[in-house]
Amino acid sequence: RDRGVHAFREKIDALAQTHGQLTRRYCYDQAAAGDEVDAQGLLSTDRLAQWLPESRDADVYFLGPRGFMRSVKQSLRELGVPEAQVHYEFFGPAEALA
Repeated sequence: RDRGVHAFREKIDALAQTHGQLTRRYCYDQAAAGDEVDAQGLLSTDRLAQWLPESRDADVYFLGPRGFMRSVKQSLRELGVPEAQVHYEFFGPAEALA
């Protein structure tokens, strides 16, 4: 939603600063004034395509509400990111994203 409910943002930012190979992207559907984001609104397949390397050789980690995660996983599949390089985690009981 916005930075106010974003778990571990400071930790992720610190990791990105110390590990040059780590690129982090933030997309909030309801960014608040002053939120530093890479995109606002729903995360589209086109936006993911812009963020991924052309080779699609990247490990992608994502986390969010089930509907968001289902959409991202489908987009990554459409963009040709190998399943073994797609990583996600649930807050709560694990569910199939299909």
